[in-house]
Amino acid sequence: MLVRIVRFDGAVVSGSRDSKSAIEELEEREKERDGFYAANRAEMEEFKERQRRFVSDTREEVRKLRDWVSELKSSLKRIQGNDGYLNNAKIAAAEARKSELLAEKEKLDKKLASSSHLRTLLQKQLHKMLISKDREKNSTTLLKDEAEK
Repeated sequence: MLVRIVRFDGAVVSGSRDSKSAIEELEEREKERDGFYAANRAEMEEFKERQRRFVSDTREEVRKLRDWVSELKSSLKRIQGNDGYLNNAKIAAAEARKSELLAEKEKLDKKLASSSHLRTLLQKQLHKMLISKDREKNSTTLLKDEAEK
């Protein structure tokens, strides 16, 4: 009976060591698994945060774009007439005024060119008259000098 107990005790001891080893191995695997899931959980949380920021930033940008479109629409309405079309009467009047002013400018340019030409002619005529007077004066002076001699 004693042998049996020893054997039984030996088997228990041996089985206990195997169980301890198995338990330690299972605990090690559990730690590895917990570490793996913790890393994945952290990755998922980081991803969720990036996704939240992206959604928030995108919504803000969409809001800004909508505000900008709204401003553009109001500017367009301000430029357009009450019926939603450009005020063609004002544009036509402005174009007519522009044509009038261009025609007036052309007339003034011609008048300026004509006046400049006339001025040049008058200066030449005055220059000729002065030269002619100087010659007359010189010839009169020469005649007096000869007469006195």
